[in-house]
Amino acid sequence: TNWRLYGVDCAETDTREPERLKEQALAFHVPESALNDWGRRAAEFSEKFLSRPFRVMTLREDAGGASKKNRYYAIIIGADGKLLHEALLEAGLARAYGMPAEWPDKHARFEDHLKSLERKARAAKVGIWSE
Repeated sequence: TNWRLYGVDCAETDTREPERLKEQALAFHVPESALNDWGRRAAEFSEKFLSRPFRVMTLREDAGGASKKNRYYAIIIGADGKLLHEALLEAGLARAYGMPAEWPDKHARFEDHLKSLERKARAAKVGIWSE
């Protein structure tokens, strides 16, 4: 099974959808040629996060995608309680965008919270926002 994170979008590493690349380049304020590098950085960051114990919370909502494997929206929680989608935003490797989660506890305003994390990363010029 593959997972797509609720509420965040990282730069593409797949160049098969030119319209998606144009949209992301505008959203991230970078040239299309930079997206692949930032996408790889986000993937490496995620792999490092997932190299330690973690839990997956999902409602098994279909997240689609080009792969023939099942892909569902999820929230990934590290053993230390850190959330992968928040960590990506704080590192400037994602934007607040996409399917929102119906988060059962303190994150009642899930999207607002993620947008706030993105604004902080932009203001600090971290990650992709440093370009």
